[in-house]
Amino acid sequence: MFRKNKIEFLIADKEVKEVCDPPVKASKALPEWIKVLENENKGILTAKRCLPLIEASSEGYVWRTHTDIEFVVEEEEKGILKLFMIFPNHINQFPVIDEISIISPHDDSQAYLKDQNRSEIQKLHGNISFKQIYKFNNLYLIKTPKGYSCRFKSLSNNFNLPFQFFEGVVETDHHYDIINFPFRYTGPLKPHKYFLKKGTPLLQIIPFKREKWTSSVGIIDNVRFRKQHFKLKTHIKNAYRNQVKENNGGT
Repeated sequence: MFRKNKIEFLIADKEVKEVCDPPVKASKALPEWIKVLENENKGILTAKRCLPLIEASSEGYVWRTHTDIEFVVEEEEKGILKLFMIFPNHINQFPVIDEISIISPHDDSQAYLKDQNRSEIQKLHGNISFKQIYKFNNLYLIKTPKGYSCRFKSLSNNFNLPFQFFEGVVETDHHYDIINFPFRYTGPLKPHKYFLKKGTPLLQIIPFKREKWTSSVGIIDNVRFRKQHFKLKTHIKNAYRNQVKENNGGT
């Protein structure tokens, strides 16, 4: 009997389950800029009809924030900025499971060399705004079938969140524990506030089967290449989408 692969999101406290959003299918949490697009704009197909972009944005599941959090950047001294966080009831703890912080600091020494200055950090890590590493603490244990892992990454094609996640892969079929999500805050280097609303899509979870691969280098099958290339040119719209559906037996 055919059985669909199943990912499970398990929580320890049934009361918390009622108030903390579980992950949802990524197709239900597309970036807002994609949602507001029409299929066409002035007769031109938009990104909403770009199958590779939509499939990347719809892949797997999306983890959403469990509470409201306000990020506040203030100037403590001239030229020195400090990042603060404001939590519900001004307590950095989940209301029911009070031994778990909403956000925890991460040891910087895991990512930066000792006494490394900002210019060196930016050269190696990109244009980060703040050095401190934090992690969003998660309430859901993630379980996959035997042989399947999960990739945890920043949201595909979402460009407006001031967070940069450290992406990782976990063997969620063996690791029966809660996985938290380390990140850096990447808001602008000036005094400002950013309000992160409870339930905001923040991180993508992509289950996949662990498989071994080999590689080879060769020459293009020119007949096949030219045939597909010319066939794509016979469509005015949705050329790639139609070709993929046809090759995969889609309707």
